Amino acid sequence: MRKTEIYTSEKKAMRLLVISLFFIALSVYFIINPKVFINSFLQGAYLIQGIGFLGVLFFGFGMYVATKRIVKTELALVVDTEGIHMYPKKPNSKIIDWDCIMAFSEIKINSQKNLIIEVSNPEYWLLSESNMIKKKMMQFNFANYGSPLSISTGSLAISQEDLIQVLEDGLKAKKIKTTRKEGKFFISETKIIKS
Repeated sequence: MRKTEIYTSEKKAMRLLVISLFFIALSVYFIINPKVFINSFLQGAYLIQGIGFLGVLFFGFGMYVATKRIVKTELALVVDTEGIHMYPKKPNSKIIDWDCIMAFSEIKINSQKNLIIEVSNPEYWLLSESNMIKKKMMQFNFANYGSPLSISTGSLAISQEDLIQVLEDGLKAKKIKTTRKEGKFFISETKIIKS
């Protein structure tokens, strides 16, 4: 099986940067000139300015993330003979072993496609997560989709279909390898996907 490295997408980060800049400008306009936006729903100038401040903070963070991804693309996934390495350069990276993976399924949430990784031991992943926000998201995924693990290709330099193909090829290779006792039939190559 070939080792496949998937990076974050510069094009998608550029799109996020443009959208963030637009909404930051709109939020600043909320702060500077709140009287323009007063209507029957938004009646107070302080409320409109508060919304503007929240918009600047939220979309400012989006601008920060986008700029960071444009300046330096980040290695997001590595698919190899061990399994799927999620954000392998970070200290709290996860390795999902092929032996734990049963299948992959695709879901759509608000027109955003996500890939669900169906694992044989979902409780292990829920118990091993120390970050409370990530743990809550994993619990939500498990309750609604049957697995705590998912991948969103929204910021990756690969399409959903290509990622599914890479992952299914890896799962098939693992199944073939486990039926044969020797791993000498496999040549290791590295395939790098970068935008």
